[in-house]
Amino acid sequence: MYPSWQIVDQRPLPRLVAIGGYFNFDPWAIYLFLTETLEALNDETPLAAILAGRTDLIIGMAAGIAEGGVL
Repeated sequence: MYPSWQIVDQRPLPRLVAIGGYFNFDPWAIYLFLTETLEALNDETPLAAILAGRTDLIIGMAAGIAEGGVL
């Protein structure tokens, strides 16, 4: 069962598995990444950006973090 914030139109959040892979599928790391506001997103959360259709941007940000970058 998924937490409600991970469900969109009765389906898992788009590309959640891809995002999770960048965080070694650590549920807390994924949750924190998706729900904390980021200055790089003008104080928006990655979750809000995904819901607004900017999934590729968020995938790129997750990849950057996985490569040792910071936001």
